[in-house]
Amino acid sequence: MQISNNDCKFLATKAEGAASDTLSEITEYLGITQHEQDLIARIGNSLNDSNGVCQIVSANKVYISDDYEVNETFNYTSLHKYNSTVEVVDFKTPEKVSVLINEWVEDHSNGKIQNLIHAAELHAATIILVNVIYFSATWAKQFRPKNTSEEKFYTSKGKHKEVLMMKMSRHTASFWHSKELEVKFLQLPFTTEKFTMTFILPDAKDGLSLQAPIEKYLNHKEFSMRKVRISIPKFSTEISLDLVPFLKQEGIKTLFSSSADLTGVSPKKGLSVSSLQQKVLINVTEKGVEATSATYGIMNKILQSVDVPEETEDFIADHPFLFVLREKENDMIIFIGQFVG
Repeated sequence: MQISNNDCKFLATKAEGAASDTLSEITEYLGITQHEQDLIARIGNSLNDSNGVCQIVSANKVYISDDYEVNETFNYTSLHKYNSTVEVVDFKTPEKVSVLINEWVEDHSNGKIQNLIHAAELHAATIILVNVIYFSATWAKQFRPKNTSEEKFYTSKGKHKEVLMMKMSRHTASFWHSKELEVKFLQLPFTTEKFTMTFILPDAKDGLSLQAPIEKYLNHKEFSMRKVRISIPKFSTEISLDLVPFLKQEGIKTLFSSSADLTGVSPKKGLSVSSLQQKVLINVTEKGVEATSATYGIMNKILQSVDVPEETEDFIADHPFLFVLREKENDMIIFIGQFVG
């Protein structure tokens, strides 16, 4: 599992209000200093952008039980550093609070994420943190819908299904075939140069279990502009994740227990994070990409002088692959996922 900016920002926010073991577990996991914590906040806030061809919104909110008095320093820091407002609610009326939270999420995800949280989850809640990222952008060169057709996609050894495949015959793109990793990388740019989508395709049809930390190769020097024959599924996927077991496995345990020290949030003892759920929606079409995530709890610019070899490379994504949406200036992963058919 990949922790993206969404989850780093959530944990950095909690670090602002944490102390003792709770703070050390968070900072040790993130591997950040106070300066780097400030950097996460600045980068996260800089994501918000809308220029007609690209829209990205990152929004945060904290809901805290009215049994607790909110520390004014935490209130100020949440707002001015993370652009996150704090709202005091009565968790003893869970139906009302769930409607409040879900309306906020729906509003900030362009209506894509609905019913993120259910009233039954709120009875024992003391604090709920919500983070939403919405991204929509068009490809620099769009796929032609008339070239999209049903093709075989191999889901596992000997098994396949029919999926809609988007195609380009000879598209100039940033490409790298790593013989060592046995993986092909293809980077497709958007009309905005701020973001790029990288598709990572194992050579073997059952090669998605590769263990290499792929993200460190996204700016590898071996990338070059090549003519590429592209075939990629047109797909839409929705993923719901419970991040608590993963974070506990990674050493962040106190935050979710009665031993949590969140006195930076409220001077009253007993405050802990009740839940951390994430829902991610990705929609990849001929026009571009639309992606939404809610959490609670390279194309180099092509110059005329670039010499592109005439031979054509193949990137035929007819078996499971990874995809990474990345903000280039700060080399920050916004979304990472896999398509398995």
